Amino acid sequence: MGTIIIGPGSMPLPVPVAAPVVQIKAKWSDEWQTRPELELVRVTAMAAGQDLGSCELRRRYGIVKQPCEATFATVGPADLAMWWVRIRLLIDGAAQTIWIGRLSGQAREVHGSDAEPSGYQCWVGYEPLHLLQRIHVGRSYWRQEDGNHYGLQELAWIPDMNGRDERKMIVGNRSQSKFPDDEGTYVYGGHQLWTHREAAEYVLARFVEWPELPDGPQWRLSGQADLLAKITDTVSFSTTQTAAEILHELIPNRLGLDYRITPFCDDTGEEVGFEVQVYVLTAEDWQFGGQTLLRNPNVVQLRASQAIDAENLTIVKTFEQRYDRIRILGKRIVVCCSLEGAVTNPQKPTLLPKWSAALEAAYRAGTGTPLDSGEEHDAARKTDRFRPVYQAYGAPPGWDLNASSAAPALDREGKLKTGEFSNWQNRVRRTLSWLPLREGYDYSKEPPADNNLADHEPDFLPPAVWIFDPDPEEGPGRYVLSDQAAIAVSVPHNDWGIFLNASPNHLLALNHWEGQQPEPADTETEPRYDHQKMVATIAFESDQRLVIEKVLPGAGPCGGVLEIEADDAEFWYLAPQTVLMLNPAGQLVRSGDQPRILRDDSPRLAMLMAGALARYWYSRGRSVITVKGLLQWSGLIGQILTVVEEAGATLDIQSPITAIEWVGGKNPSTTLRTGFA
Repeated sequence: MGTIIIGPGSMPLPVPVAAPVVQIKAKWSDEWQTRPELELVRVTAMAAGQDLGSCELRRRYGIVKQPCEATFATVGPADLAMWWVRIRLLIDGAAQTIWIGRLSGQAREVHGSDAEPSGYQCWVGYEPLHLLQRIHVGRSYWRQEDGNHYGLQELAWIPDMNGRDERKMIVGNRSQSKFPDDEGTYVYGGHQLWTHREAAEYVLARFVEWPELPDGPQWRLSGQADLLAKITDTVSFSTTQTAAEILHELIPNRLGLDYRITPFCDDTGEEVGFEVQVYVLTAEDWQFGGQTLLRNPNVVQLRASQAIDAENLTIVKTFEQRYDRIRILGKRIVVCCSLEGAVTNPQKPTLLPKWSAALEAAYRAGTGTPLDSGEEHDAARKTDRFRPVYQAYGAPPGWDLNASSAAPALDREGKLKTGEFSNWQNRVRRTLSWLPLREGYDYSKEPPADNNLADHEPDFLPPAVWIFDPDPEEGPGRYVLSDQAAIAVSVPHNDWGIFLNASPNHLLALNHWEGQQPEPADTETEPRYDHQKMVATIAFESDQRLVIEKVLPGAGPCGGVLEIEADDAEFWYLAPQTVLMLNPAGQLVRSGDQPRILRDDSPRLAMLMAGALARYWYSRGRSVITVKGLLQWSGLIGQILTVVEEAGATLDIQSPITAIEWVGGKNPSTTLRTGFA
């Protein structure tokens, strides 16, 4: 086939081998047995993102003359189910492994015979990826260090890696150290973020190598696995999934990554296990937003002009997966801001009553019979139809989002645009039941001061309402938190605001009760708080989301728009002048004149974009190259084919080699295939 150049040096084409060596063993710990009667029909080695590589073997039975035997003999069928198989080629007098896997099933070609049963046994085996596809994971290991337990415990559920529950609380973090200390792997049960590398090592060690296969091969990570240490994405799990499915999420194609599974040897040169060899799908470094996807350094250059033994050389350049615009979509931006009553903010009140004047008049009238007692009137005021009166508050119908300060705008790298605001609408509204503020933090400081215990995971605060108390037991009037006034807070599902639960409702009607028309009927409880002096701090999802974008100059719709969803990536924004707490004198403490970012996952999206650019920014190349003879090319999987020469011209491929196929028999051949996983 000419010359293959790998990196800066060159490697001459191996001499084609006429016959492969087939070896088998029942258990991984057994010695390999060479079996000349097993004929190689076809064997394929593949990248994990491409498909499952397989091996087809054939064996005659009946009255046959085996290889290396001088006479015919009666040979019965063999039972090789679940045996390990190794395919080797003799090159320069030394045996080199091209494939290891496990036999799975057989088919028989039965030949009619009056003397003995005869025919062919046809065996099919699969690469080690098949083992990972057969190991289901629905459990997890946790490190316990409390008063009741110490050590490693196996639990019957698996939390999302770095996952958050419905309260946005992290429930899937790893331990502070490896278990056992300084060896083994990290496990669940701590407060540290998992990296994808740490999680992959955990899966291989805890579920694949031990204890599921105590007599099986060792497993480890290799290749460009360090890139996985930069990724801390959330990985969601169902009740159970296979080890292969987990690795597919931890080594994601969407980030321009893939892996192959290849045997590794001990000091004696004997294969002792398999390594998950991570590699990048492109030969170029890709950068976005300060994140870099390093190139695959293993480059193969094929000189087609010297390929005298090539039976087929097919090259395809395609633009079908190329896009002019790529966008990575995170979640909608969470905005935290304050709404204020007409007295607290007289120029532009934003916390307004959400009940009608007619309903308020009916509430004030009580039973409708003025001579009834205050107790009877108050009982009538407790009916369900009066729930909104003095209790439901929200933003104005045409709210300008606090002069747009609660409408943050982000640039194409997901960074906050200073002094710029985004578009919004006023029709579809929903208030979140939590604030992007944690218990025990002092947000009056920047950065916030954490006053929690080191091993405590603080919850998120609920929406907060501060009410002015004009007549406290001691001292002058001051603001108090609503729960100190025995008033509970909930949120509406179809508005931006709050719903208070006071008893009675008109506890919040100070300055809006006596002297108002119609005059209220008697009551057992006089109003104490003025709802126009309230301030509520709420959170809601804005009409924009965390998005990063790369656009080719002159791009239009016909060039294609690719959007990739990252549904766990968040951006939390604290609007200027948001009320955070009270000082010791009962005065409102605000966040200041500048907006603050409480959470920003844009750096994580930048790594996603780097991977997407590697896959979708340029045209793709695919090639199929078939050469006479059996060649030791299994090590080329995961390397990048860069240039193919054609009559002095060059054709850029830059695609990873994803499959090698060997065909035995009278006309043996080796086929190399490239293309994105």
